[in-house]
Amino acid sequence: MVVNLEVVRSRLARAGGDDKILPFAEQAMAQAEDSVRISEAVGALLSLITGAIDTDGRLRCARTVAALPELRFEVDNGTAERVLPGLQALGRAVGFGAETRGGAVILSFPQASSAEFRKQE
Repeated sequence: MVVNLEVVRSRLARAGGDDKILPFAEQAMAQAEDSVRISEAVGALLSLITGAIDTDGRLRCARTVAALPELRFEVDNGTAERVLPGLQALGRAVGFGAETRGGAVILSFPQASSAEFRKQE
């Protein structure tokens, strides 16, 4: 879908196409790219959860209360590095923070609304 939209957008732009259609094609392309990023970010969240399951089938996750309420997922460093960029993208979209600290991935949830949280970044 993204490739097809990009082809339409680039052909309209190159051919000096219909000025009424090009903005819609560009907007559709941007929305498709956002959709792909969110899908990848949700995949990162699922990878985080599955990476935090130990050999006994228990989820290694704890709720902590620091400056903000947090969920701490105990995962290996490779998993943490792989999922962090996607989690940060998802957090920006829906309003939580994501970082690695002390061998874990920490998701922090602001007391403010997600829109207010995004303004703070």
